[in-house]
Amino acid sequence: MTSSNSNIASDLSSLLKASNSSAVADETPIRWSQLGVSRPAATVIPSTEEEIISVLNYAATKKLQVIAVTGARAPFVPVTERSLLLDMRNFRDVSVRPGSVTFGGGSVAGDVIRACAAEQCYTLAPNSNAVGMVGFLLGGGSSPFNGIHGLAADNIIELKIITANGRILTLSSSSSGEEGDLFRTIRGAGHGLGIITSVTMPCFPMLSLSLTDNCAWIRRVTFPLTAIDEAAVAFLKLQTNISSRSINTLMFLRAPPNAPNPGQPIIALTAVYYGPVSDAEQSLSELFDPQLLRHSSTATTSTVPLAKMNDATAFLDAVGGYKQIGNTLLGDISLESIRQGAKAWLQFGDDHPDAKARTVIFWGNWTRPASLEPNMFLPKNDRKGYLQVFVWYTDDKTIEPATEFMDDVLRIAHQKDKESGLVPATHPNNQLLGGEIDDAYSKTAIQEIRRVKALWDADGLFWSPAVVPR
Repeated sequence: MTSSNSNIASDLSSLLKASNSSAVADETPIRWSQLGVSRPAATVIPSTEEEIISVLNYAATKKLQVIAVTGARAPFVPVTERSLLLDMRNFRDVSVRPGSVTFGGGSVAGDVIRACAAEQCYTLAPNSNAVGMVGFLLGGGSSPFNGIHGLAADNIIELKIITANGRILTLSSSSSGEEGDLFRTIRGAGHGLGIITSVTMPCFPMLSLSLTDNCAWIRRVTFPLTAIDEAAVAFLKLQTNISSRSINTLMFLRAPPNAPNPGQPIIALTAVYYGPVSDAEQSLSELFDPQLLRHSSTATTSTVPLAKMNDATAFLDAVGGYKQIGNTLLGDISLESIRQGAKAWLQFGDDHPDAKARTVIFWGNWTRPASLEPNMFLPKNDRKGYLQVFVWYTDDKTIEPATEFMDDVLRIAHQKDKESGLVPATHPNNQLLGGEIDDAYSKTAIQEIRRVKALWDADGLFWSPAVVPR
């Protein structure tokens, strides 16, 4: 450990010695992706809001930059020797009441999903149980229920935040003046505006979805790579009549080690429907077409309890290694862009064996109710689909090629939108490490983010993607 880090850790230990929880460390943290991670000045695990305020005051005097950590799943947030990490693990209480759920600033999605399911309700949460709920909300919060309820940030009822000057505020849609501006900005662009210690969200009765046995309906058809046109055309047909209750994806991945042909390219066309089985079968009849199934390898229909929807992808929650995510929201998706994207994916895997088994690209539908109140910090309703590129590798020599691969596939996806005059757009929680945020927010929105940041954190105590690091 460096002398500087040692002194800071010692100072913080002394600062918190009277508390019940005074955990302080200065080791390099292990997070979901090790990209952009150096040993921070220190990591503090506070137990009370008062401890947080004491740590913020100390960080301000030492000109450290504070980053709150919940699920440690944000690969776009850099951790440097001037970072002070606030590990919020002691703020994980979850309370469900009729119509709402309140959770602590350290809660992860699994905490909230399970608590709601126990009360026969659901709320808006990400597709990974390990993702921190606050970070999810700060970047908009895309969930399987976008088409029904809008993004999670659309639905925040109330939150409690500690500001850079140590004030504890309770904010809601009824907040006015500068506090009202702060609340509105947090709903989609809240990274680096304060430490959120609790949030209240709506929860909805499972009965309102008319599910069978509280289960989502899933239809999955897999294809060999030689059937890419058939699989892609079927996906694009589904895109022409998108249901607000359906999540449709076309995924390119490799067969797992326990498969008959491990490592072989696979195309998976999957539809998840949150509603009655009869409606699902009618809405997604394309996936039962005998002509389509002639080209498939497998075709299965199943149901999964709503509370266990994230279990199937739990292996992606593993920490460590190098992981990158690239994402773009699209006005249109073309057959040619799917073909070219698959070709680039195949070539990248062949060129980089350390990334081959766990690099995935998938296309999907995107919906958000047009009736919702306009929010400059959330994606507009002019996008119908998305592309996500997920790269997971072990050799640091692959960092640059992985970035080039992602950029190439995203460029391919943008071609049709570019012809239509649509500018690139991405979901804020899928920013790239060290990248610009112009694709996530409009110029007007960026100006407002910076204005609000200047009002509430003029000295840059909290890391923010919208301002130049000090």
